[in-house]
Amino acid sequence: MVGGGEEIGLVGSQGIDAKLEGADLTYVASGLPVFVFQLYVRPEIKTMADLKGKVVAVTQPAASTDYAMRIVLKRNGLEPDKDVRILYAQDINGVLNSVSAGNAAAGIMSAPTSIRGKAAGLRSIVDITALKVPFLFTAMLSAPKVIREKNEAVTRFLRGYIESLAVIRKDKETTMRSMGKFLKTTDQAVLESVYDDYKDVFPVTPLISAAEVKAVLDVAKSPRTKTMKPEEFFDNSIVQKIQASGFIEQVNKR
Repeated sequence: MVGGGEEIGLVGSQGIDAKLEGADLTYVASGLPVFVFQLYVRPEIKTMADLKGKVVAVTQPAASTDYAMRIVLKRNGLEPDKDVRILYAQDINGVLNSVSAGNAAAGIMSAPTSIRGKAAGLRSIVDITALKVPFLFTAMLSAPKVIREKNEAVTRFLRGYIESLAVIRKDKETTMRSMGKFLKTTDQAVLESVYDDYKDVFPVTPLISAAEVKAVLDVAKSPRTKTMKPEEFFDNSIVQKIQASGFIEQVNKR
């Protein structure tokens, strides 16, 4: 997207990092405005305080797992990189393997990896999703030039996106059939766990909020976070236009 090869896509907080480095990108619709994660720990860990002096696992630096871990640690009086060392395990499978093998005392996970975590004797100590921490977890990213020059196409795309969110909430059977196709699995336990984790988190009206962008800026390391405002990272105009047309209300009543 930075190079112009793609014009719109569902992207995590990396779009903010890219813009902080000078990329001309902007978010046009919310996807998941909070983290969808749980913090799983080894059996010997009974409380968050037990993590002091320990190693915890996330995927990669500046990934949403990294940000989630740092926020949860701070909320529980633990200073990341001081009280607790963060291990970068590359991906979610790496996080699970690190905790299962004892190389880390805790790790950020989500469905369906959490199913394997439970089977390995790990337990969830914090349901991060339930905390509803404002954070730009995923959102639709585009560019001001695309919004100007292809406004109608972007509008049609977002109408389809908004309708798909309505289907997810109302039609579990269709949603799970589609998930199975793209996740390449027929395992009902996997599909159920993913559906249950995500179905209530998607917004009805996907307007980006300043709070979810600010949460990323608060933990981003670029010095430009001091000079840029959250509102510089998103443009709600198209979703607002769709909302004013009555389309969102219509697809959620079907």
